[in-house]
Amino acid sequence: MATWQFDAILVPREQLSAPSGAEPRVPVEAVEGTEWWAKRSLPVGYESRLDAALPRLPIATKGIMSWGTDDGDRVDVCLEDARVVEVRARFDAREAHPAFAELVATFAEWANAMFVTEEGEIVEADAAALLRELRNSSAHRFAVDPETYLDELGNSGTTF
Repeated sequence: MATWQFDAILVPREQLSAPSGAEPRVPVEAVEGTEWWAKRSLPVGYESRLDAALPRLPIATKGIMSWGTDDGDRVDVCLEDARVVEVRARFDAREAHPAFAELVATFAEWANAMFVTEEGEIVEADAAALLRELRNSSAHRFAVDPETYLDELGNSGTTF
């Protein structure tokens, strides 16, 4: 993943039920390590629904189907033994595309799902909420001003 890309992982809504009054977050270490789709799959017809909305990319990695553009906005569906294990919306933070945010929000709503960002934020299936998270992301900070972003990383003691 490039620094200027922002990922939102599609998660079945029932996997994200938080106790009332709890902060809507997922521990960062659980974002990538959880098998969100272990108990159910995407609805039947998800491939044709994505095919109708975005161009399907050639398969570059076994087990990953992608729609959109390789270096821009896209949706990845990861499979293991023909079973969905992950669905990811990848946004190009260099330029916000409200139509893509609307498309993936509508897809998530159709799939009865929500999003979890790489920082652990839980986001409703709502285009405005996704764009707000994108604008607040480290990917967007990098896209807007890479020099300052990298300086801040260096000053924080983060190595890369």
